[in-house]
Amino acid sequence: MLHNSTPRVVAILLAASLLFAYCKKGDEGPAGPAGPAGPAGPAGPAGAAGTANVIYSNWLDLDFLPDKDPATGDTLGYFVDITASKLTADILTKGDMKVFVNVGTPTQPQIYALPYWDPWFGIIIDAAYHTQKITLYSNIEADSYTEGGVKRQQYRYVLVPGGTQARMAIDWSDYNKVKAALNIPD
Repeated sequence: MLHNSTPRVVAILLAASLLFAYCKKGDEGPAGPAGPAGPAGPAGPAGAAGTANVIYSNWLDLDFLPDKDPATGDTLGYFVDITASKLTADILTKGDMKVFVNVGTPTQPQIYALPYWDPWFGIIIDAAYHTQKITLYSNIEADSYTEGGVKRQQYRYVLVPGGTQARMAIDWSDYNKVKAALNIPD
């Protein structure tokens, strides 16, 4: 009896394998609806603060000195040197440096990035960066001053050491964006 059913089983297996071998896969249908959301996982550990490598000064009171022409004694402009002991050659070549001036007050700031140019009054203030020193140069005495007991025209520098190239894009001309991106307190 087994011998008589063996050819049938072989024939069925052969037919089934030919059927699957010659079948063609059709186009995929549309994706089904999303399943229900599962429970949220536990919160991860807090990340490090964004200021880990950023160096910034307090708001500084500066007094500019006249830059005199040695031949004539005429004043060519005004300058001030800021000691920035953490401004290294590595930051100069791989990092980023910026100076900001607050022409407002600490409670009502009006902050601009240097170079600063005021077309109405013809004021120019620029910065040059050296190892451990920042030199500001202006066509006016751009000193910090106190008016009505309130500080005005204060300066702050921000140094960002190079680490990972093109890590973030910062609009350096907008102090509020720099402050937010680098987590710098007022």
